[in-house]
Amino acid sequence: ALGGAGWALSARADRDAAEADAEMPALLDYIAEQRRSRPDIVGMLAEYAALPSTGPCVAALLRGVASAAVVRPAREAFCGAARYPSAAARFALFVLYAIHEHGGGTRETVVAMAHSMRRMSEARRRFAAEVRLPALLVVASPAVLSFAVMSASLMAAGPAAVAGAGAGAGAAAAGAFGAGGIAAAAGLADSLRPAVAMTGVCGGLAACRIADHSFRRTRYLAMASSVAAACLAGWDAAMGLARSLL
Repeated sequence: ALGGAGWALSARADRDAAEADAEMPALLDYIAEQRRSRPDIVGMLAEYAALPSTGPCVAALLRGVASAAVVRPAREAFCGAARYPSAAARFALFVLYAIHEHGGGTRETVVAMAHSMRRMSEARRRFAAEVRLPALLVVASPAVLSFAVMSASLMAAGPAAVAGAGAGAGAAAAGAFGAGGIAAAAGLADSLRPAVAMTGVCGGLAACRIADHSFRRTRYLAMASSVAAACLAGWDAAMGLARSLL
């Protein structure tokens, strides 16, 4: 279950960030359209938060900014979202704060920014889709390593076991050699058990960094460590079954 706690803690933040990433371009389009007739950015945020189509997390964020801007300086109200998990939301609110505080920001500028955010969101989705398969292959690496170790040990034990079944004057010596070869192969396999566990941990961390850009989002670590734990739990049973087939 290594990484499971971090996965659970980051799941809510990931959902909020995904909702905000999808919502921010539509918010900027709404702001651009409303600025044709009025300059009140704070009021627009409150109105957009009240729309039925607005997601609950984004609505709560915008309501918080709009209500804080009434009683506190605009800088504190807008920058209060600086720790929000969505980079798109932080960037959009920073730009809207600059427009609210200093003016400027034509409709064309806001529309162009919304278009750029859509393109960035699409690029992030394509990248996530492209790295998902390599990340899953890394997650499966403990199982691949376990299979390779068991195959190698059985290949080493196989000829010795066959030799142990020989007949004639040298049968006793061959049997001793076969038993020793099997024991050596089993010892080799057991000595590589820690490598399977380390592959799960290190591979999971690498997949987290590559696919999710953060060691705090530990879903791949949790999956890779679970695969490694399952391989180690069934290690003896798998080795015994494979040896019985020799």
